[in-house]
Amino acid sequence: MMRQNFTTVRKGYSPEEVEKYISELENIIDYYKERESAITKAVINAEVTAENIVDDARVKAQDIEREALNRLNDVKEKTIQTKEKLEVFQKKYNILIQDYLVTLRSEEMVDLFDQLDEITDFLEVRDNKDTKEIEIA
Repeated sequence: MMRQNFTTVRKGYSPEEVEKYISELENIIDYYKERESAITKAVINAEVTAENIVDDARVKAQDIEREALNRLNDVKEKTIQTKEKLEVFQKKYNILIQDYLVTLRSEEMVDLFDQLDEITDFLEVRDNKDTKEIEIA
């Protein structure tokens, strides 16, 4: 607080000086009240801004989380579909292989054995002719 000396008059201090001093004090008080008001408004604005930033960040985080979950569910669904398609393919492939083996065993194997028998018979006849020719010579 400021120190002020007043002139002493007959009945106390000079009323004009006291009034002037009180006026100066009122001006100083008004100045600090204005500063206080400005600081209070700035703090309130900062708090509101901070709350808005936090709220916006929370909303964005929720949107990001929701989008991530949607993508995760899409990947999961596609994985399940791919697995199901692979299982169907595997079943069809196994059936195809089994059908081919059955066909190979039943039709082609009979033909192969017949051809092998013919070759064996031919070779036996040929071997017999060569043996007879050796005996004659």
